[in-house]
Amino acid sequence: MIVNKERKIMQFIVKKYVTKCKQRIISFIFFQGICNIIELIVPILYGMIIDECINNKLNSIVILALTTILLLVFLTTCNKIKSRIDIDINIALAREIKEDIINNILESDVSIVSSLQSGEIFSWIEDSERVISYILNFYNNIFNQIIIFIAVLIVMCNISLPLAFMQLIIIPLTIIYTNKYGHVMQKYEKLLILEKEKYYNNLLEILRGIKEIKGLQKTSNIVDLLKGNTKKFAEQEKKRSLVSMNLQLLYSFFTSFFQTVFLVLSCVLIIEGYITIGMYYSFNTYAYKLTVLLNTFMDIKVEYKSIILSAIRIYPYLVNNNSKNGYMKLTETIEKITLKDIYFKYDEKDNMIIKNLNANFTKEHLNVIVGPNGSGKSTILNILVDYYRKEKGYKYINDIDVDKEKVSYINQVVYVRQDMFFLNFSILDNLRLFDTSISESEIIKVCKKLDMHNYIMTLPEQYNTLMGEGGEDFSGGQLELLSIARSILQVFSVYLFDEITSNLDFYHQKLVWHILNELVESGKLVVVVCHDVMNIPEDAYVFFMKDGCVVSQGINKSLVGTSKMYQDFIGGI
Repeated sequence: MIVNKERKIMQFIVKKYVTKCKQRIISFIFFQGICNIIELIVPILYGMIIDECINNKLNSIVILALTTILLLVFLTTCNKIKSRIDIDINIALAREIKEDIINNILESDVSIVSSLQSGEIFSWIEDSERVISYILNFYNNIFNQIIIFIAVLIVMCNISLPLAFMQLIIIPLTIIYTNKYGHVMQKYEKLLILEKEKYYNNLLEILRGIKEIKGLQKTSNIVDLLKGNTKKFAEQEKKRSLVSMNLQLLYSFFTSFFQTVFLVLSCVLIIEGYITIGMYYSFNTYAYKLTVLLNTFMDIKVEYKSIILSAIRIYPYLVNNNSKNGYMKLTETIEKITLKDIYFKYDEKDNMIIKNLNANFTKEHLNVIVGPNGSGKSTILNILVDYYRKEKGYKYINDIDVDKEKVSYINQVVYVRQDMFFLNFSILDNLRLFDTSISESEIIKVCKKLDMHNYIMTLPEQYNTLMGEGGEDFSGGQLELLSIARSILQVFSVYLFDEITSNLDFYHQKLVWHILNELVESGKLVVVVCHDVMNIPEDAYVFFMKDGCVVSQGINKSLVGTSKMYQDFIGGI
């Protein structure tokens, strides 16, 4: 079963990527074949030159030398063309497979992506290059190498059958040793991969929290922690390298012993006149080439054990993991979203976070979800945007059961989370990140509405100012305003906002609520999760949550007077 799985994965990668370069691979094999033929001829010419030298035939030596030089020039040209083709194929396919991994991660269900660690992703990208390089090397070279291996054996047998027989004794012993070597190295490769991922994960987490670490004046503790991780990684790498070194040394001794016996036999054959010195030189060159070929086969076999581990790891992210594959996109405008009898938990072992929740979100009012910490407010937005799959219950869009009818509506929804996402691009480029067609005048208009324009104009590069990694050059409140600006610059049917005013002062909170009301008035469905209940507009429709379900709901102004739980919640803030 394991072998079948390995074969299936490798066949998938070959079919999806390597076959796209079929013509270039054929060209590579063609030039590789020419190079192999020349490399077969040249040792014979060298041997003939030596024999002609012993026989004092200068004219023959000159002709043979010129012929050899011309062949070597042609060989160099073919090698250059072959290498250029190889580089082009490797770079193109490595880029494509890395792009596919990133794209498929981005398109996967959030429940899958959230379980990934950054170190794993970096490791997979590194693995993808190794896998592609190995497969290309295999397909580009293995056929030619087998042909040249057979040709070398034939030539060696023609030069001297006893010497060729001596070389053939080494082959089965080498194959047996190679298999054993591969199994041992695979075990150590698995352990090294695990330590490498732990190291990358810890390093990335430390780099993300560098400001907090410096602020707590605990850099020495973190350095010690990182040293410990580095030491474990280095120790495992050392173990792997030492095992590999010992196995390689044993192999080298094994081949050296046979080469010594081979040399003695060659001397006897030369003395007895069975071969000339020139032909011995040629045979020795072929014997060396045979050894190189055997080493190549050994390397391919050993590396396969490591490469298949990498291929198995990246395979799930070379295919699309979105559970909505095959769903039809909703074409009609979303008028309302209804959640009925919803239950949800993050893990099978966890208790239900959402319990028998019922809510109807419409375009008639600004929908606001409030409640104490841990009541499930943000989870509701995650269910609305399909980040999480409900355990039980129904979700309706315009009275359509989206799961039963297999309808996807996410293309009409924009979701602004508490964790704001900005790159070290300019303000303009960050606001256009998801829609490059947005004009600068539109951006300026929205920034003016959010009271950000005047501040931006004081910056050295104004709207072309770089925002720093993660927007670190801006305050939390400014990032919230820019995040809101980016969302409303895009045209969607549904807008979901999670705690988007937590870093804003009273004036800017009122400003944001006004803009959200404008979205509702323009016919958009807007759902907001918030803690600052004192600023919620009186005409907003409030869903008050407690312990994973909606316990009170209604127009904010009326709910304050009719719901005791809502009154207590407001009074306790």
